[in-house]
Amino acid sequence: MPLIERVYNNTKYQVELSFISDDLFIPTREILTAMKIQSLSARGDAHHKKVKDLCDIYGLLWYSKKPVSKIIGDVLNLINVNSIKQLRDNVNEDLMTECEGYLGETKGSLNTVLNELYKHI
Repeated sequence: MPLIERVYNNTKYQVELSFISDDLFIPTREILTAMKIQSLSARGDAHHKKVKDLCDIYGLLWYSKKPVSKIIGDVLNLINVNSIKQLRDNVNEDLMTECEGYLGETKGSLNTVLNELYKHI
């Protein structure tokens, strides 16, 4: 089942936005991260989309109240290790540097977060 279908079929993958509407929700951080990991590897030559996906992955993992290790553990329940390997194979130093520039992060910030993910390969 595609990950997006899980969002619509199971409330555990939803964050309700009841302050806006009782019928409105967004996907959880964990399922969004999993979707972004899978998407980046499938982007082909769409460099600008890879950049956005990598920026999103970094933000979803790093800027959370939950520990990165907890989020990664939950992500690994949604995707297999091959998806992480494909991510690693598609991300290079230039892509990380470009993302760090857009995000205003110091050099090596993305590498630090990605290495936490890669530990599970």
